[in-house]
Amino acid sequence: MRDTLTLIRAAFNAVSTTDDFAHCLAGWLEEAGFETVQREDFDVDIGPRCKDPIIGQRGIDAMVQSREALLGAAKRINARVDASVTDRLLERLEKELMQGGAT
Repeated sequence: MRDTLTLIRAAFNAVSTTDDFAHCLAGWLEEAGFETVQREDFDVDIGPRCKDPIIGQRGIDAMVQSREALLGAAKRINARVDASVTDRLLERLEKELMQGGAT
């Protein structure tokens, strides 16, 4: 999971001014004229941490698929990310999620 977060940060830094997109979004919306903007954080359990095994597996599938797309995008935009981060990333991610899940 740490390597996927490193990949996300590298991709955002390659195309944006910040890798902290989620925390900036509410402010950007307010600057654009939106009113009553609220920010709410919540945890989503995936894999074995999820109480429903079917939903837990769907979470794993979605996480791996989205990281596969991000990995491809990061390569196309020449994001600066060390090869040790991307090496077998999807395989390592899926194994970690199947064994212990994530939140």
